[in-house]
Amino acid sequence: MNTTSTPYEDHKQRVEFLLDLNSAKIRELERALEQNWFIHVILSGVGVAMIFNVGHLRDVLAKYFAQAQYNAQAVAAILLPVFLYQFMRLGQLVTAFNEARQLQGQLLQDYMGGEFHNLNMEPFHKSTSFLAESFVKKGNWPYLLVTTATVTIAQASALFLVVQAYGVNRFSVAILVVSAVVMSILYFLFWKFQRDRSRATLVLILGLASFALVFGLLVAFARVQ
Repeated sequence: MNTTSTPYEDHKQRVEFLLDLNSAKIRELERALEQNWFIHVILSGVGVAMIFNVGHLRDVLAKYFAQAQYNAQAVAAILLPVFLYQFMRLGQLVTAFNEARQLQGQLLQDYMGGEFHNLNMEPFHKSTSFLAESFVKKGNWPYLLVTTATVTIAQASALFLVVQAYGVNRFSVAILVVSAVVMSILYFLFWKFQRDRSRATLVLILGLASFALVFGLLVAFARVQ
C-alpha cells in the first residue's frame, strides 16, 4: 500500500496546523481583550465614585487598607499608572487581534480554495470580546461609542484625581501634560500599525475627540467639587 502523501495533502496538513495555532492565539487574545475591557469599566466606575465619593467609597477604601483617612495622593499615584498601562495594552491587544484575524482569513481562503467565497463567514468572524467587536468589525457604532465613552471616563477620572489630590500647580500640570503626550503617542502608534487605515483613522478621530471630552469632563468634575 502506498502511504506517501501528495504535495497537496501535505499543504492541507500544514494549513490545518497553522489554523489550529492561530485559533488558539485568537482565543487567548479575546480573553486578554475582555480582561482589559473589564478593567477599563472598573476604572471608569471607581474613578467617578472616588471623585464624587459615591457611597462613601473613600472611607471604605481607607478602612479596607487600614488607613486612618483617605489618601487622595496615594490613590492618584496608583490609578493613573494603572490606567496608562491598560490603555497601552488596549492598543497592543487590538493590533495583535487584528493581525491574527487577518491571518486566519488568509489561511481559511487557502484551505477552502474557491469554496471560500461561496460561504457566509460572518458568524465565524463574530467575537466574544466586546473590545474586539468595537475595534475590529466595521459598522459596530454602538460598540465603538460605548467603548470610547468608557475609556474616556476612565481617562478623565484618572487625570482629575491627580488634580484633586495635588491641586492645580506645576507638578499636577506636568503630570497632565506627560500623560497627554503618552496617550497621543499610543493613539498614533495604534493608527500606524493598523492595516485597515480607514478604520484606524476613525478610531484616531474618536480618540482625539475624547481628549476634548476629557478636558470637558475635568471642568465638569471641578465645578461640582
